[in-house]
Amino acid sequence: MAVIELPANLKLLRPGMGIRTTSRATREPVAPIVSRAELLERLETIGELAPNGPLSYLLVRIEGLDSSYSGGLSPRQVMGMMGMRIISLTRPTDTVGDYSGNAFGIVLQGTGATAAGAVAARISFHLMQLGEGLGVATRPLVYAATGTGINADLLPMAAIDSLDDCS
Repeated sequence: MAVIELPANLKLLRPGMGIRTTSRATREPVAPIVSRAELLERLETIGELAPNGPLSYLLVRIEGLDSSYSGGLSPRQVMGMMGMRIISLTRPTDTVGDYSGNAFGIVLQGTGATAAGAVAARISFHLMQLGEGLGVATRPLVYAATGTGINADLLPMAAIDSLDDCS
């Protein structure tokens, strides 16, 4: 049995939750994507648990879903595949949630600005490769907001503001 030791500033919110396993044969993640309400609740809880700890929030918007019908894939199927890819790229202490019909939210516990930027770049790269591999004309846009736990409730709006500023 493998034992996972987490750094002291990272906490799993519920025993067994957030631990993501993959099948060695397929490398497909088996953990579900949480709802928007649960995503925002976990963000708030993490902020309360570590008010001075680094905390980041990513907003991943998938553009071009309306024109992405290819090979019989619906936009919903494409979003499901992209969500599973995001989960495979995150840590057990991170939370991936369905933010809207074409966007995911990701809570990066214990992650500052530099590491959040690296995660954003990695997710963007892999989602672009996934879209190209599926033959769908989508474009992933990843926006990040960083701070500390005390301003956890402001991070989703800061990410959305950066999305609006860049669009």
